[in-house]
Amino acid sequence: MLTWGLAFFLSAFCLNIDANNPAAHYSCCINNPKPATHHHDPLLQLFVKDPNALIFLSIIEDDLPISQIDLASIIIAQEIQTQTPLPASKPKVSPATTPTEPNKIDRTSALAMHALCADFFSTYIDDYGRVDYKTLRRKRLDLISAQSQYSDVKPDVYNNWAKEDKLAFWINTFNLCIIRGIVDNYPIIPSRFKVIFYPANSIMQIDGIWDKMPFNIMGENYTLTEIEQKILRTQFEEPRICLAISYASEGSAPMRREPYTGAKLDGQLNDQAKRFLATEIGFKIDRNEPALYLSPVFDWYSAKFVAKYPADKQFLDKPAGQASILTYVSKHVSRKDADWLGRKIFSVKWIRFNWMLNEQR
Repeated sequence: MLTWGLAFFLSAFCLNIDANNPAAHYSCCINNPKPATHHHDPLLQLFVKDPNALIFLSIIEDDLPISQIDLASIIIAQEIQTQTPLPASKPKVSPATTPTEPNKIDRTSALAMHALCADFFSTYIDDYGRVDYKTLRRKRLDLISAQSQYSDVKPDVYNNWAKEDKLAFWINTFNLCIIRGIVDNYPIIPSRFKVIFYPANSIMQIDGIWDKMPFNIMGENYTLTEIEQKILRTQFEEPRICLAISYASEGSAPMRREPYTGAKLDGQLNDQAKRFLATEIGFKIDRNEPALYLSPVFDWYSAKFVAKYPADKQFLDKPAGQASILTYVSKHVSRKDADWLGRKIFSVKWIRFNWMLNEQR
């Protein structure tokens, strides 16, 4: 009773939010006290969904009476946690593909969900695929809102999607989670040991970001490694995933300024290949050596390329993985480069991956 009484008193403070930019300004007042409406209070909803949101609130405004808001939120959240136990079992998510799955099932809800995040991608990712982490650190609410669109999807809804929509869902989820991991640790503080091997502003400087930082998706916690290894690599026979997911690094294929969607997925992935192979971090020919330099992301997914792209006869002198990769690559580079690949004897070499953070400058 004491905690609820204190929560009721503190919740009398009203929270004014700019409708056009909800992350821009928060202020408290006591001119219009109202009964506590915990389930409709936007701050409380945000806190219950993501306790880390308080970190965001703490850095928004110097004049914000954080102590009052923090105390009220913590008290109410504690009461809610004691009254709403977590589910005893993990949600049942069907595999991405099943032998009886039709080509199209329920695309409407997937399109609607992706559309809710379109503004986020177009606002914080530039034409070069770089992310505005600096601004997102101040406007974490935009990131939390976008990520929650994917986190809050119900398993029974997801299970009714076509396989293309499921793949788009996990690609977008991975990219949003990795952005979240960077923003939560931005600016990156380099390790005196790791800086010997990686740039100071690299994701590789963040301890545990791959396998110890959990992200809640459909009621279950996943790490970035689990999303890539247990979902994307295991449930989908699609090698072009390597061109869609970002490792928050300059060596990755560029992020898109739009969410992936099942209806456009094939075209989006081929466009990613065209853009990536037009850069020297993705594809480079040394005609004097002669040698072809390719991004190692192709090599990381070589087994997937072998399964989906049978090698053309002009590449049969290469190992199976390289032959299938070259078969795919030759169809997405210029005619001049494709002709050179088909006529010349050359070695394949892997470009050293650039782990420098993909941040806007």
